[in-house]
Amino acid sequence: MVALFVLVGLFPLAALAYLAISIATDAVTRQTNQHLSLSASVSAVYVGEQLQSLEGVVTSFAQRRDLLAAAGDGTADRMDLPPIQSSLNQLWTISPGVAGAFMVDTAGRVVAAAPARVPDLVGQEDYFTEWYHAVKQSRAPYVSSVYTSSATGAPEVIAIAVPVQRTVTGGATEPLVGILVLEYASASIEHYTESLAGAQNVVVTVIDQYGTIVARHASEGPPDPAIVRAALRGKPGLTRAGVTEPELVAYAPIPATGWAVTAEIDVAAAFADVDRLWTTVPLLAGALALILLAGGWLLNVVLRSWQRAEAEIRRLAMVDSLTGLWNRRSWDTLLDRAGVRPGAAEVVATGADSGQVATGHVPYARSLPLTRALHPDTILALRMNGEPLLAAHGAPVRLVVPGWYGMASVKWLGAIEVEAEPFAGYFQSERYVYREPGG
Repeated sequence: MVALFVLVGLFPLAALAYLAISIATDAVTRQTNQHLSLSASVSAVYVGEQLQSLEGVVTSFAQRRDLLAAAGDGTADRMDLPPIQSSLNQLWTISPGVAGAFMVDTAGRVVAAAPARVPDLVGQEDYFTEWYHAVKQSRAPYVSSVYTSSATGAPEVIAIAVPVQRTVTGGATEPLVGILVLEYASASIEHYTESLAGAQNVVVTVIDQYGTIVARHASEGPPDPAIVRAALRGKPGLTRAGVTEPELVAYAPIPATGWAVTAEIDVAAAFADVDRLWTTVPLLAGALALILLAGGWLLNVVLRSWQRAEAEIRRLAMVDSLTGLWNRRSWDTLLDRAGVRPGAAEVVATGADSGQVATGHVPYARSLPLTRALHPDTILALRMNGEPLLAAHGAPVRLVVPGWYGMASVKWLGAIEVEAEPFAGYFQSERYVYREPGG
């Protein structure tokens, strides 16, 4: 019964501990996924806004009347270079992150630059090829991939290239007369993405349209190529990467650029609180289980004691099978207190009454052989016929020795003693003497 009680208590406790950890794990997983997805989206929007802002500035310069007039028909030999150089000098200083600005003619030849640099030709193996063909074909602004600039210090940059062309009435455009280019240092992009990453407690990576890393914290290793490919598909997503050091990665596209942003977090860091739960909750559950087991053990001890007491009460309440008159009560406990030791021969029972003899008053005392005293039929009577024992019958307690003469059943019992020698008291040896036949 107690074992069933303990099992019934332990099972819900274990189920509750497991359920608590499972619910916490699910909650942390949802929160982490939402946080990562939001971080990737916010970072993509932020980087996109920065690029669009720069693109807007370059476009405004490309549409200046003085620049359009100086560009002429787009042939380098026919351009008015001083107004172009003046615009480039202004464009170069719009932001600390600008590494340089230059303009090329329709053939891709650099006609002016700020700061000054050696002119290059697009047709050769150089970094102008990508954005030059993209703008010439689309007649629209273009954000390039990362490349090494020829500016002082050879920084890693991106090019924001904008077509230089006149717009006529109705929104139509005239032929291309040049391309205005602003080179922006990728280190500047990395600077504000690190600020984003620090604020959101994630690792933010900016990837260009060719999978080249534009910005990522120097202490972090390269991202998983599979994640890069997934991020460049143009749709947001969430996945897990890494084997030895698993990471959760969310990614989102940067509109109108072909670029993407990823936000990642170490799985161990993300689920550190859950790991602590896996340690704390079982410990608490284990402590509660020990308390429950201790309670079960204590309950078992109490129940066993109660059962023993109940059995003793039933035994004591049993009516004597011979007379049907006397309630029985074992006096084993009293004998134990009196001290039944090896060598004991008799038990002397002394009543509260006494008799007058020549030497004075002598208490009424009778002895029983130890074997008879220990016989299960020898009892102490407290009640008779369901009622308290009357004084005339020896109340409050009387020794009853079935099968022996009544003088052996001492009334008004006051004391018992265990003796090693035969008892020779007055009422044992001088009066009420019982001798067996032939004795």
